[in-house]
Amino acid sequence: MKILDRYILRNFLTSAVTWFVVFMLMRMVADLFINMDEFAKLDMRFGELVGYVATYYSYQSLAYFTELGGVIIVASAAFTLAMMNHTNELTAMLASGVSLQRVIVPIILCSVLLSG
Repeated sequence: MKILDRYILRNFLTSAVTWFVVFMLMRMVADLFINMDEFAKLDMRFGELVGYVATYYSYQSLAYFTELGGVIIVASAAFTLAMMNHTNELTAMLASGVSLQRVIVPIILCSVLLSG
């Protein structure tokens, strides 16, 4: 694996983790508001309730990833390429003779591994 591939892959995975956290938090906040009455019915102290809710959503995160995995991957790929274009890294790669298809190979391979 070339240094350029590792660099692109690191940027993509950083973006994927960021988008994963953002989408999971949005999903969890929406679900928390929907299920607020269910959690309020539980006879627990505040600390126990926070632990229960955290455990509940940690188990739900895998199910949420299966729902949002494709969106996260597409958003990460687009964000990675947009940021590389914004900072002129993509321009430098293309000017040095690296084709655009070669630049996106690590992103596509990692996307296939993450989605499949």
